[in-house]
Amino acid sequence: SSKEYMSYRAVHRGQAKYVIKRVAEEWEYQNRITFLKGVIDLAMETKFLNSVNHPNIIEPRGFAEGGAFQPGYFIVLDRLHETLPKKIKTWTTTDRQCKGITGVFVGGKAKVAKLITDRLRVAFDVASALHYMHSMNIVYRDLKPDNIGFDVRNSVKIFDFGLAKEMREEERNADGLFKMTGFTGSIRYMAPEVGLRRPYNHTADIYSFSMLLWYILALEPPYGFYTPEMFLQRVFQLGHRPVVMQEWPENIQTVMKRSWDVRLHVRPSFNIIMKVLKKEASKINPTDAREFLAYTGPMGPPATIGGNSGHGNTNSGPPRPSQQQQKQPPRRSSGNRTPAEMAPPPMVPIRS
Repeated sequence: SSKEYMSYRAVHRGQAKYVIKRVAEEWEYQNRITFLKGVIDLAMETKFLNSVNHPNIIEPRGFAEGGAFQPGYFIVLDRLHETLPKKIKTWTTTDRQCKGITGVFVGGKAKVAKLITDRLRVAFDVASALHYMHSMNIVYRDLKPDNIGFDVRNSVKIFDFGLAKEMREEERNADGLFKMTGFTGSIRYMAPEVGLRRPYNHTADIYSFSMLLWYILALEPPYGFYTPEMFLQRVFQLGHRPVVMQEWPENIQTVMKRSWDVRLHVRPSFNIIMKVLKKEASKINPTDAREFLAYTGPMGPPATIGGNSGHGNTNSGPPRPSQQQQKQPPRRSSGNRTPAEMAPPPMVPIRS
C-alpha cells in the first residue's frame, strides 16, 4: 500500500546518515488512486514536519524543490536505527533472562528495575511529543509501534505524519468535537469513536497511547489475534479492554484505564500522563530515573492533578505552549485558542 511504502519505516540498513522518503513514480501508472493518496500523505507530512520542533519528533533535513505535488518530490530525514517492535523484542529477551535461576547470576533485580525505567522513559518521550503536538492543535491519528523509532543515540523519534491533522477552531462542533475522517490509523490502536466514524478530537491520541503503554509494559500487542470484526464488535461497540496486570504501579493502572475510557472527557491530558510516568520511574529506580526527571524539553505548563476542574484548568483540552516555546521563533501560527475551549475532564486523584 502507499502507506507501507511511504512510511519507509524511516529506517535504513547500512551506514547512511539520512534516508529519502518519496512516492514510487511507477504507481502513477499501476494504481493511480494509491499514487494520489501517497502524494497527499507526503504533502501533509511536509506541512507538519516543517511546522513542529521537538526532540522526540523526527527532524527533516531537506525537501525537494518545486513543492510536494511536483513529480519526483521527496523528503530527506534522519536515519533511525530501529523501531519500537524491535526494541520490545530486546526488552522481552532481557526480561526472560532476569527471571528464575538465571536472574540470580545476571543481577536480575537491578536489571529488572532498569528495564522498567527504560520502558517508562520511552513512554514518557512519546507522551511528551504528543503533548507538544496537541499544544499546536495537531492530532496525530496514527500512533502505533511501527511509527516510533530510535536514532543512533537511542533517542525516541515519532515519524510518519501523513495522517496528522490540524484542528481548526472554525471546524469545531458545539460539543467540542470535530468531524474528521473516521477509521483512520491502525485498528489495534484506534480509538472507538474513530473506528465508529463519529466526531472526535485530540483525545483519540490519548486512547491510542493507552494501548501503546499497555504494549510497552506487557511486552506483547494488545488484543492478541483479534480480527477486524472482533475489534468492531468487542472493542468499539462493547468496550472490551486489555487486562491490566496487578503488579503494575497503581498510578499507571489508573491513568491507563482513564486514557482508554469510552468517555472522551474522562481521558487525562498528556501533561498528567507525563507526571505519572516520571513519578513512578523515580520510585522504581531513582538512580536511573535522575536523567529522566531532569528532562526540560517543550512539555507545556506544569501538570496539576486534582484541584480545579473548571475555570482555566491547564489540563483540559490541548495545552497551550509554554513560555519557553513561545520565546522560540515559531515556524507557523498555532491558531487562536483559549484554555476554556475544551470542557475539562473530571480529575481522578493519583496516589503519591
